[in-house]
Amino acid sequence: MSSSTVKETAVHHPARPLRRVVMDVLYYGTIIACVFFFLLPLLWMLLNAFKTPLQIVELPPKLIFTPTLENFENVFNSQSFLDYIINSLVIATGSTALGLVLGISLLVTYLRRGLEL
Repeated sequence: MSSSTVKETAVHHPARPLRRVVMDVLYYGTIIACVFFFLLPLLWMLLNAFKTPLQIVELPPKLIFTPTLENFENVFNSQSFLDYIINSLVIATGSTALGLVLGISLLVTYLRRGLEL
């Protein structure tokens, strides 16, 4: 090909309008703020799990502290924690099984009547 027949064209991407950029920043900023808002209590519980009882109620709360496993030792050794776990597993398994049995039986009845989902 000769140089006269080949046209070199640069790919031109138009700049995004300022309004679109501002809206994107607001959108993603709102999402990050909401995620932070909902995860903050979980982080607070996790931090408190490794504090002593006195450190938990201390004002102002300290974010830098010496972690301890005293709370976990208390839960596993002095209380019947295993009984509570077994009870929760029985209830969760039973309610899941009941929901599956009812849901599947209703689905079979629904489909046998020729109704579409």
